[in-house]
Amino acid sequence: EMLKENTYYDAFIKYLSISYLMGDPDDLRGNYNNTYVYFIPYEDGISKAYFIPTDHDRVLGQTGDEGGNPTGHHSTLNNPFDNNTGYCNVNTMPLFEKSIFENGNDNVKEDYIKSINSIIKNGWFDIEKFISYYLIASNHFSDKIVLSDKFTNEDIKFSLKENNDIYSNENLSVDIYIATKLKNYSEYKSKDSE
Repeated sequence: EMLKENTYYDAFIKYLSISYLMGDPDDLRGNYNNTYVYFIPYEDGISKAYFIPTDHDRVLGQTGDEGGNPTGHHSTLNNPFDNNTGYCNVNTMPLFEKSIFENGNDNVKEDYIKSINSIIKNGWFDIEKFISYYLIASNHFSDKIVLSDKFTNEDIKFSLKENNDIYSNENLSVDIYIATKLKNYSEYKSKDSE
């Protein structure tokens, strides 16, 4: 109830879901970091919190520099309720403890899982969709940016087929990240439903 009264709840649940799927060890969940919280006037002088992620350069298996893989598996093996997903070791933030961590609110946890399932079901975590949107953005901005060599291959100028070792500290291939994350999530759901 508190979250519904004080946040833009649906957007907050989507934020949590996308954060889990993207696997950023340096975000609000992984490192108390890289998220703006805006309080937007709602009604009767009440403001609600709206979460806006920023600086997500370590998502989808990208490590940035050495040490950019604190989970040791590019966040591919985290389950949706893990409180150890990044640099801060164990997240003890009350926002997460009271919402999605082990002793969190069952209704919030259920909405969170439904949101993750919806994102996956609707193809928003699909490598082909990722490639299609990446190519649109790449073509649109090709005269304004130059991609680093470490993100270049002959196919689409992105690290898609180079590294499949999830325990490596180098950038993990995006296709391997997505496939491993989806496999792990599917296995988690199977165990959870037993």
